[in-house]
Amino acid sequence: MLVVRVDLLRQSQVYVCLYRSHNGDLETSQLFDHLSRVADLAQEQFPYAELVFLGDFKAHHESWLNSFKIDHAGRTTHAFALMHDFTQLVDQPTRIPDIDGQGPSLLDLLLTSHSVDYRVVVQIPLGSSDHSLISTKVPQPKLLPTNAGKRSIWHYKSAEWDVMRDYFASVPWKECCFSGKDPTARAAAVPGEILLGMEYYIPNSDLISRGMGNRWSTRECGDAVSSKQAAYRSWINGCASRAPNIDSLKATYNKESKSWKKTYIRAVAQRIVQIGHDLISHHTSSRSFWRLTKSVHNNFCQPSLPPLRNPNGSVAYSPQEKADLLAKLFAHNSVIDDCSALPPKILSCGHTMPDIKIRQRDVRAELQSLDVWKANGSNGIPAIVLKKCAAELSPVLTRLFHLSLSTGCEPEA
Repeated sequence: MLVVRVDLLRQSQVYVCLYRSHNGDLETSQLFDHLSRVADLAQEQFPYAELVFLGDFKAHHESWLNSFKIDHAGRTTHAFALMHDFTQLVDQPTRIPDIDGQGPSLLDLLLTSHSVDYRVVVQIPLGSSDHSLISTKVPQPKLLPTNAGKRSIWHYKSAEWDVMRDYFASVPWKECCFSGKDPTARAAAVPGEILLGMEYYIPNSDLISRGMGNRWSTRECGDAVSSKQAAYRSWINGCASRAPNIDSLKATYNKESKSWKKTYIRAVAQRIVQIGHDLISHHTSSRSFWRLTKSVHNNFCQPSLPPLRNPNGSVAYSPQEKADLLAKLFAHNSVIDDCSALPPKILSCGHTMPDIKIRQRDVRAELQSLDVWKANGSNGIPAIVLKKCAAELSPVLTRLFHLSLSTGCEPEA
C-alpha cells in the first residue's frame, strides 16, 4: 500500500494505492480493518480532502461488481465502501485471463469520496499483462497559467535590421545604462535595452512545447493498436451479452494482441537502425548531429550513479554524499611520497604585466565573427543580433568591459 497526498490550491486529495494478494479470509479482514483506520486518520487530519482508494483488490461480488460469484473479499470491500461512503467508478472488466474457459472479471477498483465529474476509461492491457489499463480524468480546480514550456521564436528573416541599427545608435546609453558604477547593475541594464529593440523590430511568436512523442511509432503501430482495441471491445461486449461465439472472439483478441506486439518490436528496431544511419551521415560538428545525439541520449540511455555503500555500512544516496564518499576514497588511495620536499623557488624576472586594453575595434571584430547558429546566452540575446548590429553595440560593450576592469569587479551575470 502506498499513500500519497496531493495539494492543489483549495483542494487536496489523499490517494491510497493498494495491491491485495491472494490472502485468506482472516488476512483480508485484517487488511480492511487497517484500511478503515487509514481512512479515519486521513479524514481526521484532512477533513476537506478527497479520499481515493484504488488498485488491484481481487474482489468478486455479483450485484456490486457484476462478477460471476461473491467471495469474502467482495463482501468486505463492499462493506468498506458503504462504511466510508465511497463510490466505485470502474464499470468494466479489468482482468483478461489467458486460460481458456475463464471469463473477464472486474478486479481493479477506484473508490472515491467525491465522484462528481470523474471520467474513467478502461483500455486494452499494456504489453503481456492480463490486467487492463485504467485511465481517469480527475476534476481539479483551475490553475493559473504559467510560462512553463513556452519560449519566444524570433523571425529574423522579417526583421527590420536597418531600422534596429538606427534605434541602437540613437539610444542614450549613458543615461539609460551607465548612470552608476556597479558592473552588475550595468550588465543587467544593457541586455534589457537590446531586448527592447528586438521586440520593436523583430517579429516574434510564442512556441509552446508539447513533447516529442514516440518517434518510433508508425502508421502500422496505430493500425495494430486500433485492431487490438476493436477486438478487445468485441470480446468484452460478447461476454456481457453472453454471445455464443465468445471463444472465437477471445481467440481473435489474442491474435490481434500478438500482432500488435510484433509490430511494436519491429518499429522500435527500425527506428534504432534509422538513427544509426542518420548519425553516420551527419557531420559531428553539425547542429543536426548533436540534436540527434541528444534525442538518442534522452530515449535510450539514462545514466545514473547508483547508491554507494560507506565503510560504516550506511548508504550514500544524494549526489553530495556520493561525491564526498568518492573524494575520500580517491584521497585515501592517492598518497604521494614526496619525502617532505619543498616546492622549487621561482626567481623574479623583473617584469610586470602590462595594463589590459580593450579596444572598440577588437570588440567589433569579435562580434562580427560570432557563429549565428550557436545557442543564446543566459540573457536571451541571440548571436545574430550582436553580429548584425556590431557597429552600434561594440561601443556599448566596450564601455561595459572598461567599467568592469576599472572597478575590479566582474558582473554577477
